[in-house]
Amino acid sequence: MSKVLRVSADELRMAADHLDMHATDLCAGHAAAHATMASAVAGFGSSSSAAALTQRVAQWEQETAEHCAELANHSNGHRTASALYVTTDLESSARIASAGGVVDEAARAPE
Repeated sequence: MSKVLRVSADELRMAADHLDMHATDLCAGHAAAHATMASAVAGFGSSSSAAALTQRVAQWEQETAEHCAELANHSNGHRTASALYVTTDLESSARIASAGGVVDEAARAPE
């Protein structure tokens, strides 16, 4: 039994836009939080708490960078898939149209 795959290139592009929006919000929100925490370090002086907070903020910044990159990768994947589906549809349509011409000519050939 053949399974049909129905894909909307427009919906893939819209999903990519939503992923971009979420990535922007996530990255900006985390950057602001990291900056606030980093500025709080000064209040701890040279204590072990200051060192621990500095280290933890650096870890969070790295994790945030990874999350932002992952969202960007997903967004790019959606856009790439959308473009590939459109290309496949156009190429298939052209092949069908050219095959139709061949079929029409064969139908007109004398027997």
